[in-house]
This record gives sequence, structure tokens and C-alpha cells, in this order.
Amino acid sequence: MSQKVAVSASVKYRNMSTPKKNKTLLKVNPVSSGHWSSGKSKEDLHQTKCVVHIIKATQLLASDADTGKSDPICFMKFCPQYSTTPDWNIASPESGILTTTVIQACTDPIWNSHHTFPLILESYQELLNSSIKILIRDQDEEDGRVTFDDLGQVL
Repeated sequence: MSQKVAVSASVKYRNMSTPKKNKTLLKVNPVSSGHWSSGKSKEDLHQTKCVVHIIKATQLLASDADTGKSDPICFMKFCPQYSTTPDWNIASPESGILTTTVIQACTDPIWNSHHTFPLILESYQELLNSSIKILIRDQDEEDGRVTFDDLGQVL
């Protein structure tokens, strides 16, 4: 079953928002033609970073029957073109999957957190063909074991 999730996020490459696509959930700022992201600059973008600002989610499913709420956590991954779906169960900086903190007993979480992906890119086109995948999950702990229920995603 698919759940529509509203997520507020801004995605920035260095100090500007991505010109890739004007998605309704991403805030896009115009850039000057001299900036490396305009595609017209000769500035080296081989080693750069992508900063993702996760702001909030609204109207998430209530995954916990006892509280009528969820304990949402946001997983995110910077994905090059033609990448496969990430294995969200191995979230760590080493796997390239970053997470927010868990917001306890909430269906409208506010994270307001920044997460940085270090990038090694060969071309501006490689950046344009990349995407950021975001998955929101409910985290539960039982008998010392952590499990997750998927609540929604932004691809």
C-alpha cells in the first residue's frame, strides 16, 4: 500500500540548490552563470559535497497501535544515475545512507537537520543525472531488537 507523504526538504550542492529538476518538494534557488553548478563554469567539481536539509514530514501513518502515533526516522541516500534501490537496513555513513534522529510518538515530525554527502564527480552532467532518495520509517525497539516499518518515500 502506498502512502502519500509530504516532506519539506531543501537540497543544496555547496551553497546553492540543485538546478536538476523543479520538484514540488524541493526548494530551488537561481544561480549565477559563473557558479560551478551552472554548467558554464570551469571550476573543478571533482570533490564536492551535497548538503540535505530535512525539515519536516506531515500526516504520517500511525504505525504504533498502542499510541496511535509513529516513531519516525528519515533515511537518505545520494544515488548516481542508474543506481539500484539502496539496502535501507545497512544505514551508516560507510554505506552512504544517512539518518535523522528518531522523533518519538509523532505523526508530524520536525527534524530541521542538515546532512552532508561527500561527493566525487567527474562532470556536471553526472551531478544532473543523480538523485537523492529519502525513506521515512517508523522505528520500534522490542527485546533489544530494532525493527522498521516503512511510512513513505521521496525518490
